[in-house]
Amino acid sequence: MAVSHASASEEVFKHPKVGGNRLDWCFKFQNGCGEKAANAWCQDQGYKNATSFTKAANVGLTRTIGDSSLCADSHCDSFSQITCFKPPIAAMAALSYYTPTFKGLRLDWCYAWQKQCGKPAAEAFCQSKGHAGVKSFQKAANVGGMTRLISNSQVCDGKCDSFTSIVCE
Repeated sequence: MAVSHASASEEVFKHPKVGGNRLDWCFKFQNGCGEKAANAWCQDQGYKNATSFTKAANVGLTRTIGDSSLCADSHCDSFSQITCFKPPIAAMAALSYYTPTFKGLRLDWCYAWQKQCGKPAAEAFCQSKGHAGVKSFQKAANVGGMTRLISNSQVCDGKCDSFTSIVCE
């Protein structure tokens, strides 16, 4: 399937398919034609809805998205293209993580082994949770237990530093 980018939140799909066949113009046989079928297809691809679509008449074999029925006649209609819309991800509110963990262990103070300590590790942690970045963090020195590096999952098992808290934004 050919894909071209229309904008940051829209994608244009040419000759969309469902179940290996061209997408039928109708959601179910002669029911929910055009917009309903286009919206259902976009939602199936992880988008919110279709913003535009173009009909392709008499393309031959097609499949409906609503019930997977086949139209096997020469007069079956499809879409030449569908533009799907995905709204921008809403900014997440600041969130505090106390004694943050990574893969079951406390998060190590350093991003890599004894390198890029503090902010780089906190930044990577926040990004792993879907945040844009880190707002603040507090160090917990020599926590007395194992910690895990966020860069490569290595484990520190002695005199390890971690975080008391990380505030992500």
